[in-house]
Amino acid sequence: AIRFQMSLVGCEPQVVAEDLHPAYLNRRLASELAEEYSADLIDVQHHWAHVASLMADCDSLSRMTALALDGTGHGDDGKAWGGEVLSCDYHSYKRLAHLEYIPLLGGQKALTDLRRLRFAIDEMNGDGNKTSFSDSEAEVLRKLIPKSVQTSSFGRILDALSFYLGICDVRTYDGEPAMKLEPLLARGRLVEGFETETVNGVIRTAHLFRNLKKCPDPADAAYSVVYNILCEMVDQAAADADANGEDYIGITGGVSYDTPIVSMTEKIAAKYGKKVLCHNRVPNGDGGISTGQAAIALHRL
Repeated sequence: AIRFQMSLVGCEPQVVAEDLHPAYLNRRLASELAEEYSADLIDVQHHWAHVASLMADCDSLSRMTALALDGTGHGDDGKAWGGEVLSCDYHSYKRLAHLEYIPLLGGQKALTDLRRLRFAIDEMNGDGNKTSFSDSEAEVLRKLIPKSVQTSSFGRILDALSFYLGICDVRTYDGEPAMKLEPLLARGRLVEGFETETVNGVIRTAHLFRNLKKCPDPADAAYSVVYNILCEMVDQAAADADANGEDYIGITGGVSYDTPIVSMTEKIAAKYGKKVLCHNRVPNGDGGISTGQAAIALHRL
């Protein structure tokens, strides 16, 4: 299909862009095309591509500081990114801040069996005895912690919230826990007890789960956790936007389909005198990644 499209428009690429993740199957095709056409082959980090797609969507802005929020994307450090504040142009990017890393116990299994997310977070908080796993299972999971993929994903925070609050125990389709959490975020209000901080560019998140059961309204608990995390992210983004003389920040990635999260981001950004740029023509999620990759590749010519 790709070769048919290329022949249809007479395309002979000078540069081929591919995702940074070493396990993606389309990297093989990218290598073949680059060799066939003697084209340059470049790796493009997943969340940089998200921001670049938003830049292209917003009248071709030349640079942007943005929140890149999604489920996962391979990071420069080999970890699974997904809760990032990035300062980008089409030539490079800088990671300004990110969510605290959480281990994905059992890799992909942690994406469906949400008990594993809770276990990992409880262990980070020193509450590992509060588990639905048997003693032998818990012992195995503890041994997995130092060996597991670490993630800074905003999507996993939403999954964990959904589980902790009794909304979704097992994910049966992509995005289910976050979608079921969305109505609570829409009606929740900000309450005390869920404040956080950024330390050396890392936004602390695990401790926020310790107080969830103390809040009588799960909607308020969910809203307050998400709002306070976004406060830290916007604070970092707004400072960088100020340094670049910009009155805007962006939000991109699959999580930015979540209307309450975008509304919170806009509310917080307004306190800094910033507007929030969102997708219009290019998809927020991975459907827009190729646009970002192409835009970055174009600027290599």
